[in-house]
Amino acid sequence: MVKPKTTIQSRCKEYASKGMVLFGESQKYMRWDIPCVRTAREKYIPLVAEKRKEEVKDALQGKDIVVFSDEVEDKAGRCIYNILFQTLEPSTEQQLYLASSSLLDAANAANCCKAFLKTLDDYGKSIEEVQAFVADSARYMDKCFRTLQSLNEELLHIQCWPHKLHHCGQTWQFSLPDLNQAIMNTTKLFLHARKRKKQYLAFLSKKYPDQPKKWKHFPLPVITRWYSWKKSVDYIYEYFDDICEFVNEMYGDENVDSDSDYEGDDEDEVEHSTHQKRLSKGVKWYLNLSQTVREKIAVFSEFVSIEGKELQTMIQVLQRNKSATAHLVFDNLDNVERRLNVISTSSTRDVVIALQNLPTFSALTDDKKKSYVPVLIKATRACRQKM
Repeated sequence: MVKPKTTIQSRCKEYASKGMVLFGESQKYMRWDIPCVRTAREKYIPLVAEKRKEEVKDALQGKDIVVFSDEVEDKAGRCIYNILFQTLEPSTEQQLYLASSSLLDAANAANCCKAFLKTLDDYGKSIEEVQAFVADSARYMDKCFRTLQSLNEELLHIQCWPHKLHHCGQTWQFSLPDLNQAIMNTTKLFLHARKRKKQYLAFLSKKYPDQPKKWKHFPLPVITRWYSWKKSVDYIYEYFDDICEFVNEMYGDENVDSDSDYEGDDEDEVEHSTHQKRLSKGVKWYLNLSQTVREKIAVFSEFVSIEGKELQTMIQVLQRNKSATAHLVFDNLDNVERRLNVISTSSTRDVVIALQNLPTFSALTDDKKKSYVPVLIKATRACRQKM
């Protein structure tokens, strides 16, 4: 259907007026014509960008600044490094400017330092005028800050609180390998397994007919979601026995060998190997699970679920609010730090007493408690060092 000419003209004027605002001084070249994308990128946007850059340079002249930086990926997977300048003036309101968006070959400390120093030079600012460097807690950003601090010893590094707290909780993922193995194999059990998920929900609905809130899937951990591993731990803490029961009920009759991923020359070996490949690695792990490992996972998942709850809450508070919220978590942070200090610096006997609020741990014998405490102390100490 062809639109009336008057409608087309009014729509063109609407878009053109928006283009006037976007391109600023370049409107005298545009009149009422809307440029194509290539023309806008090659001719008009550089003019506006250069004019805006001069305005920002004048606004920052003789003022101390704070630099915000972060790295993101575009749709093509390229690394885009954004740098923002914020003024430090004796007033309640400060000005924030986008200084540059650089395309980096790779996200590393060397490239970030080069982009940072080049941006300062473009705006006529020295490293001494930068009072603080605000970035996330990635290792390459820590290294970038140490390099910049060698040029300005008074430079402060202000890190992203959710990212920093995520690193604290992530230490349990590496210091408790048995628990992490359970998370990984449970992920393999339900990943890309639609039929098995339906069977599992049917199993839960049959076991808990009067509790529909308990009919829920295992939350798969996501690398790009801060502390999503903790949600998986919470699920394992509550449903681990149910998952074991489900796997044994569905596949308990299978003769599974944990080291059976081979292909032989004989027909029997080939048939045996094909039969084993029908079962995922997650199923095999659960079917070969010993009682000792089950007990470890129950103790460790309970510890992380309860002791790491405050960290998870603080991350959620910081992420859900767009305004400044760091002051809201200071009291909770002190409580978590004191709790971690008690566990990481106390004797075995004192830690056993401190962990009596954990039902699974308190039900163990004294000898088993003493055997688990050193592992929990080591894991807590690693978490404490990250804070």
